[in-house]
Amino acid sequence: MESASLEYQLTLHCNLTKVGNVVLGSNGYSIALPKGSKWRERLSRQILDYNEKGIMMMLKRTWWKKTPQIEECEGQAVETRKSLSMEKVSGIFGLLAIGLFVSFIVVIAERMVPANVLKDKKLVVK
Repeated sequence: MESASLEYQLTLHCNLTKVGNVVLGSNGYSIALPKGSKWRERLSRQILDYNEKGIMMMLKRTWWKKTPQIEECEGQAVETRKSLSMEKVSGIFGLLAIGLFVSFIVVIAERMVPANVLKDKKLVVK
């Protein structure tokens, strides 16, 4: 999901929380044009100009405000929204611990089976 879609979903649903300041898909705007199109340079300049002047941000605010759910979330300060607690994140660490445990068991099992035992057994492929 790109950052614009993510930001929009955050404004729609007050219970969502953005973790970190990672900006996804922040490469700008793209418009598909035929190869060698005369419009490519003009559109690129205009989009850059709109970004520099803040027109793109103004358009974003204008169109996003037309959604009624946004008004509900705007009343809440960002600080009052739910933050991630240790209970919510603990599942990730539990999964990591299980993965480490399984990998240690596999390493121990590999070390316990002598390499000579495997060499003596000949595998016949038919």
